[in-house]
Amino acid sequence: MLSTPIFNPLRLALVAGLVCGAIALGCAQPASAAPVIINDQTLIVPFRSGAATGDPLTDFLGTPFQTARVTVDRSVTAGVMTLTLQYDTTFDGSNSGAHYADVFLRIPTGPGGTFIYGAALGYQSPYGGVAANLLRNITYQTSNDIWTPSGGTYGGNFVDQDNSLKLAPTRLTGGTDIGDVTANLVVGGTGYLLNITITTNDAAVIAATGNSNPFDIFWGTGDCSNDALLATVVFPRDSIPTPEPASLAVLGVGLLGLGMTTRRRRS
Repeated sequence: MLSTPIFNPLRLALVAGLVCGAIALGCAQPASAAPVIINDQTLIVPFRSGAATGDPLTDFLGTPFQTARVTVDRSVTAGVMTLTLQYDTTFDGSNSGAHYADVFLRIPTGPGGTFIYGAALGYQSPYGGVAANLLRNITYQTSNDIWTPSGGTYGGNFVDQDNSLKLAPTRLTGGTDIGDVTANLVVGGTGYLLNITITTNDAAVIAATGNSNPFDIFWGTGDCSNDALLATVVFPRDSIPTPEPASLAVLGVGLLGLGMTTRRRRS
């Protein structure tokens, strides 16, 4: 029987290949689930001076305020979740005194549930809002709070998942900071694309938005809530490492070589 020295150079090289391949696999870039695209089917009720106008339910009020759809993507890397929202809208952020609404999250989803989380876009800070951050245990104003003093017409209520009418949250005023938010507007889609990126390492939020756990995202477009989009989002699984071809090749060579040296020892 032939014996193989413990420190055989070939065997050491092959073992090193195994280690390098395993490390490369562990460092592979995570793949996000396929983006979720949700078209606007949320209805609103026109209000004036804090009272319903008696008009029927409608999709939106005023051409500049229409939001057509939202695309939602999610990935998790090293314990940090990135949630990206892209709204296809005709609203450029300022029209007749109205400004962007902030984004509100209902985690987990639930008809008639409350919005505990919110993403402040930062655009509202000159108007009494808060700087761009992801907030928990939020306080906020509705479109009724903001626009009733002016006597303007606005979409004060939206139809929730249980068909009940709810006051539209539009402007965050406080909460506990648990993440970062950036937002930018570009020309595209039906007029503009509002791109929002939310990042957080909050374990509760990460767990509640992955692994087929549904959650809701609400945006009233403007702080007048002349349009609203309530989107229930479900990502089928959390992000998992995707092996790179080179990493697989290194690991495969290492496994093959180790098998050959083992057979040689036993021959």
